[in-house]
Amino acid sequence: MLDSQRAAMMELAAANYDPEQISALLRYNAGHFDALVASGRATVMTERSRIVGCAAWQPSDDSRTASSAPRIAEVRSVYVHPDFARRGVASVLLMHVERQAKAAGVSELRLLATFNAVQFYRNHGFAARGAGTLEIGSTSLPGIAMSKSLIEQRSAA
Repeated sequence: MLDSQRAAMMELAAANYDPEQISALLRYNAGHFDALVASGRATVMTERSRIVGCAAWQPSDDSRTASSAPRIAEVRSVYVHPDFARRGVASVLLMHVERQAKAAGVSELRLLATFNAVQFYRNHGFAARGAGTLEIGSTSLPGIAMSKSLIEQRSAA
């Protein structure tokens, strides 16, 4: 799974991030993904025993505020091996994350999109909230903070 993440970052994000930033993000993800798998909030997609993509989510610390506040979760990762990019794998993984989170009572998903992934998330209904940065030790990884409501919008009749 980490090989798929590494390949995706090296090929698809290299135009926007330097090797130090990519390495820091991969270490960060490796340190958290096992716990997400154990919690049941990670999904891995395979083809012929080869991992082609993965996605994960977790409840946000923001969702532990007042009981009237909406439950918020963070999309932690959506990665697809470059050999399988642009074939709908990421879309299937993201839809699965959305269904799992909604079933758990989550009403809003948030994420920090890497620059190469912003359009993908926009295409799936996420809206930009502004610039964001993930601080990993002494390395900063800039991106775009995005969110999506999981509450059904009813149209006026």
